[in-house]
Amino acid sequence: LRLEARGEEVPWRVSADEEKVENGRHRAKIDVGDGRQEVTVVERAGLAEGESLKGPAVITEYSGTTVVLPGWTAKVKMGHLLIERGLR
Repeated sequence: LRLEARGEEVPWRVSADEEKVENGRHRAKIDVGDGRQEVTVVERAGLAEGESLKGPAVITEYSGTTVVLPGWTAKVKMGHLLIERGLR
C-alpha cells in the first residue's frame, strides 16, 4: 500500500506547558498556523477499537506523531487510524 498526501503545510510545535490528565492523556498547547490551541495528547496504544478523537489533538506512538487539526476526527477502525474531515 502506498499513500501520498498533498496539501498546505501547517507548522506546529508542542509547548513545554503541559497538564497531566489521565490514562496516558494530557493537555498541551501547540501552534497550528493560526495561533496557539490547547489540544489533547494521546498515546496511540491507549486508543480502543472504534474510539474517536476530535481535533485538535496529537496522537503519539513509537514510529511517529499524528496531528489531528480542528475540524478533523481520528478514529480507530480494524486497528488502523483513520483521519476524516468533519466527523463527530
